[in-house]
This record gives sequence, C-alpha cells and structure tokens, in this order.
Amino acid sequence: MTAPAEGLPAPCHVKGCTETATEICERCGQLCCEAHVRHLRIERRSEQRAHTDALARIPTFVETYTLCVRCSTKPVQRKASLP
Repeated sequence: MTAPAEGLPAPCHVKGCTETATEICERCGQLCCEAHVRHLRIERRSEQRAHTDALARIPTFVETYTLCVRCSTKPVQRKASLP
C-alpha cells in the first residue's frame, strides 16, 4: 500500500465507503473509519505462580486491539510483553 500524501486525509479501505480513515488495523495495517473498525478487549491471566500460592487469585491484565471488520473475526495473537 502506498502512503497517503502529507496533509491529505486518507480514505477508508472498505469499497464504497467515503469516510475518512481514523484508525489503523493492528493486524493487517488497513486504514479504517469508525464504522469499519472494532475495538477488542481481552482479559488474560498472568503467568502461573509457585505451587505454594495455588489458592491465590492469579492476576490478570487487559489487552486492547484495534482491528478491521475482517481481522476481528480471526484469532488474536498475544501482544509482545513489555519489559
């Protein structure tokens, strides 16, 4: 895909859509307008604790993804862990 010219608004990638793109799909990189983007929130568990803490609640964290309509129906890979 070619990069849009500086200062010009980029159109949504969906055929027939005349809206200006406001988001980028994190999976495929397509430009999307608000109507053609999905925000996915996934709550994941942190790594398992030692056996002595078996009854303790495992902490969770939330990952948020911005995906186009096509990519939002596919499995989501875990984001790289932050240092």
